[in-house]
Amino acid sequence: MNYRGPIEDGTWTSQLEAVAFDLGPPLRLHGYAFASDLLRHYSFTEVVFTSLIGEAPTQAQAKLFEVALILLSPLTVAEAPSHAAVLAKLCGSEDAGVLAAGGVVLFDRARVLVEEHAELTHWLDDPTGALPERFLAKTPYERELVGEALRRFGETLPPFATEKLAPNALAFALLLSLGFRKSLALTSVVAIASMASMVSEALPRTAEQRDRYPLDVPPFRYEEDE
Repeated sequence: MNYRGPIEDGTWTSQLEAVAFDLGPPLRLHGYAFASDLLRHYSFTEVVFTSLIGEAPTQAQAKLFEVALILLSPLTVAEAPSHAAVLAKLCGSEDAGVLAAGGVVLFDRARVLVEEHAELTHWLDDPTGALPERFLAKTPYERELVGEALRRFGETLPPFATEKLAPNALAFALLLSLGFRKSLALTSVVAIASMASMVSEALPRTAEQRDRYPLDVPPFRYEEDE
């Protein structure tokens, strides 16, 4: 049977369309030359910012972006992305397989975090209003982490940054204030921030360690459909 659809019946240009990159020469990202501009004057985090926002950050914006990335970076083995990456490594997966196994969960976790913090957008439009309770710091560790961020970067942080905010809430509030309003951009930032932490848990594992790892945590069982 000959199936037809919009791809088969369409008329298409023969060239790819670039939005962010100009191949040049010189190679440019949103108009910034890689060799003579980005590589010479900007850090990697600033290049990430430029990629997603379309303009290079000011020094103040770059510092706020760095605070958000640090706050979002912790990812322990008790969380699903790291656990999945470790399991893949213990089961003998190649490097790409380890990254793929952990990465799928990593980006889904990032999606969930973005959805959970969607209401912060409305609060930022009127930060004098009551902050939803789920965005408040609940443990001494969370208050310590946010407090340290305030002590180190306090002079550059916006007025809404207080010790009452949970670390993730402060990170999302900073990202939203910097212009990261599209869910795809937010999701990618969350994943980028925590990817190294995920890899750090899987990196030293070997298949020989498999019998010393709780492979059935959390408990599970396979069920076949009839």
